[in-house]
Amino acid sequence: MSEVIDVLIEMDLESMPELSQDKANPTKGLNNFIFLRVKDANGVTGQGGAELRIKGEVGDNVRWRSTSLSGNFEKSVVLYNFASQSSQGGEISTPALHGGVKNEKTLTTKIMTPEQGGLPLSTELIATPYNYMESNLEAHGTITYQFSFQVNDSGSGELIGYGTWDPFINIED
Repeated sequence: MSEVIDVLIEMDLESMPELSQDKANPTKGLNNFIFLRVKDANGVTGQGGAELRIKGEVGDNVRWRSTSLSGNFEKSVVLYNFASQSSQGGEISTPALHGGVKNEKTLTTKIMTPEQGGLPLSTELIATPYNYMESNLEAHGTITYQFSFQVNDSGSGELIGYGTWDPFINIED
């Protein structure tokens, strides 16, 4: 039975150097500011680092979600491109982008969040932007891939810049 492997991409946007304003030429060398996490059962090496090797089986589904360390409160992160860099036999389907922006409107989902006030905390349902990329693992082996991302000011929506980095996937027997 196939499994969903969720990959959380956390970015320290406050510490990153100035990002490129050119979407076709994003800033590289950002590994010290990117932290990838999966359930322990899917992690091979690099949990909490930028070069995470994850494992899965043919047929598994992988979903990558990105956030800033502030939970996209001050600056928000949107994944916009995935490219396979090299493969040692491994293959995945072309990742599909879900969420983000459509017809110039940010797509949202509703989540429960605590309201300000006394204890016990009450909650309210609010709309929040969402974005993730999703792919299926198709053949055994190892893949190095590259993600590109866009950073915006969460309040004004103004572009801050573009960046990129390259993690791995191990597809197991």
